Amino acid sequence: MPISEGKNLCRNLWDQIPAVTYIQRLCEDARAIYVSPLIEEMLGFTSAEWLSDPGLWFRQIHPDDRERVAAELCARGDRAGVFQHEYRLLARNGHSVWVCDKGVVFRDEVGKSWFAEGILSDISRRKRAEQTLQRNEAKFRFIFEKLAVGTALVDMQGRIMESNQALHEMLGYSPMELSRRTFAELTHPDDAMEDTNLYRELVTGQSDHYRVEKRFMRKDGELIWAHLNVSLVQGAEGEPQFTIQMLEDTTERKRLENQFLQSQKMETVGRFAGGIAHDLNNLLTIVRGYSDLSLAALKENDPVIGNIEEIKRATARASELTHQLLAVSCRQILDMKVLNLNTLVRNLEKMLRRVLGEDIELNTLLAENLGTVKGDVGRIEQMILNLVVNAKDAMPTGGKLVIETANVELDAGCPRSHVGVIPGRYVKLAVGDTGYGMTSDVMAKIFEPFFTTKEKGKGTGLGLSTVYGLVNQSGGHIWVYSEPGQGTTFKIHLPRVDNELDDLSSPEETRPMPQGHETVLLVDR
Repeated sequence: MPISEGKNLCRNLWDQIPAVTYIQRLCEDARAIYVSPLIEEMLGFTSAEWLSDPGLWFRQIHPDDRERVAAELCARGDRAGVFQHEYRLLARNGHSVWVCDKGVVFRDEVGKSWFAEGILSDISRRKRAEQTLQRNEAKFRFIFEKLAVGTALVDMQGRIMESNQALHEMLGYSPMELSRRTFAELTHPDDAMEDTNLYRELVTGQSDHYRVEKRFMRKDGELIWAHLNVSLVQGAEGEPQFTIQMLEDTTERKRLENQFLQSQKMETVGRFAGGIAHDLNNLLTIVRGYSDLSLAALKENDPVIGNIEEIKRATARASELTHQLLAVSCRQILDMKVLNLNTLVRNLEKMLRRVLGEDIELNTLLAENLGTVKGDVGRIEQMILNLVVNAKDAMPTGGKLVIETANVELDAGCPRSHVGVIPGRYVKLAVGDTGYGMTSDVMAKIFEPFFTTKEKGKGTGLGLSTVYGLVNQSGGHIWVYSEPGQGTTFKIHLPRVDNELDDLSSPEETRPMPQGHETVLLVDR
């Protein structure tokens, strides 16, 4: 076959390729030797225009890509081999067309000139799909990172592949520390198997998501409650690919629920205790009355007198217990006075130092210009004494005890963290020690009647429940803060009043009441 016919055959083949084919001289004038007719369909320029204008190709490269393409050409230099570049060319109408420029660099037969022979393929559709995918991925990434709920992508072996900022803050771990760990490793041991069956149903296709509440351990050891939402992501063929696991921190809600349940329980127990105390007091009144009548009827040296007096003493002790039960039920009779807590603390300070002994240091931090409150002086003094005695028992080897007063404002946000609190002005009385501290399980029960951590015979378990009842009956609130080994602080908030202080000095002794022989009938309704 003649050479001219061979060239014509090759050109015909190049013309039939469904992409733009070209041969470009790289040296001298860098003129195109051949460009297939499809160039006009792609960019609107005819083959003749490309062949006659050596600079047309470079001018039509998109300005944003021109520098990059030039750098790639310089880096390639005059070296034989294959090449591939992706860039945009501007069509005659101004629209940009993404092309894949793929070819080979070679020398002619005599080794003098360098040529590039290649194919320009329109990849605009693929590029648009890639850009759409990138935009969607960026949108997903933005939503993923900005979610207020802790979120992670987890592979089918349970390992965390990706996690967002909310999860890092919730658990206290960095992204690197969470990577490749499992949620099972972060779960409280007692809850580790909580959702095993639910997860098995998920991966076997019996469900596509589930929700469970579990406890998780932060990096600093703190325990948090969270709702775990797990959803399965499947591939095109329905095969499990990974799960999306979302943690919603419910620790605060759980604490409020426990507070509410505790207040409900204390109200129920208080009613029960008040009913028992009321009936018991009636019975003790009868015992005490008959004891007095028996003593009055006996002769001075009668041997039975000692037994009856012992009955009266036991009755008096039992009566004191009924008063404590009435305090728990918020049904005791209070002698309400307008008073200053600083004055009460100062009056008690000397006695409290004797109670605490030499091993415990007592500090009082009393606020200036402290507001006034309304309460029963004797009961508040008893309340402070109860808290101090409990603090002493928590510091058998010595320590520090601080009694603090302050004016405080409880704002509208406080009811969300403490059930039943009415925002407003309060006076705070805090009693804090450096003793053993308490676990959360103990703190949940300390205000319950007859609950005590003391040895048998060393406490009735009514001290703190009496304090709780007194504070509530006075319209206030009591909260406890404690951790094992970190001591305990009780914070009492009593409503502040603007009334003038009452005179709390002891009344003058009154003359003896006149005696008579009449009989009084008392009807208890």
